[in-house]
Amino acid sequence: MKIVNHTRWRTADIRAVAMRVAQEELDPRQTRAIVIEVFTKNAKGARRDRWTRTAKAPVSRHEVGLTYNYFTLTMPAVRPSVMKLTPEKREQFLAALWRTRADYRGVILAHEMAECRGKKHADMHGRARYGYRSKSGSYWHDILAPMPMHWDPPKRVERESASPAEKAQQAQGRAMQRLAKAQLMVKTWTRRHKYATTYLRKWTRRLRALERHHGEKGAAA
Repeated sequence: MKIVNHTRWRTADIRAVAMRVAQEELDPRQTRAIVIEVFTKNAKGARRDRWTRTAKAPVSRHEVGLTYNYFTLTMPAVRPSVMKLTPEKREQFLAALWRTRADYRGVILAHEMAECRGKKHADMHGRARYGYRSKSGSYWHDILAPMPMHWDPPKRVERESASPAEKAQQAQGRAMQRLAKAQLMVKTWTRRHKYATTYLRKWTRRLRALERHHGEKGAAA
């Protein structure tokens, strides 16, 4: 199984959840052929959850009994305000977030894996694990909710503040770059001006000669 992860949820945790669902939906050869691309909900480039298509895989889908071998999965979005929490409270919040979303992710994974095997919605009707709720309640919650799902916050790059001497040196370097640029442009445009003046004189002489020629030819006629 290949996981193409575009989120900050850890790839290893997503893979573990997908592999757990695949134990009930796919055989080992089919599991190896599956490609899952993971996005954050409402993120740029995210696709619909319930959407499948063919894609290249390590094992040919025709050899392992798959109609499709690719689908997308969206993970819960994490609000920026979560970054303001302490690490302990952040872990508690994310764990609670995953517990409330785990069942739906399991439904999506099972539903899509079943469609990859060629199942139709009519074949899955009445089965809670495929998204059709039964009176018994949720199917995947008790299985997937206890599994760990970690989220890595974006890394902040700490930049060392430059000393006054370094700032002055940097400012002097930028000033020298501007001076060198101005000198280069003056030299460049001086040369272009000379070329332009030369060509203007050349074509002015040719124009006058042509005008005299046509004038003399008209007078003779």
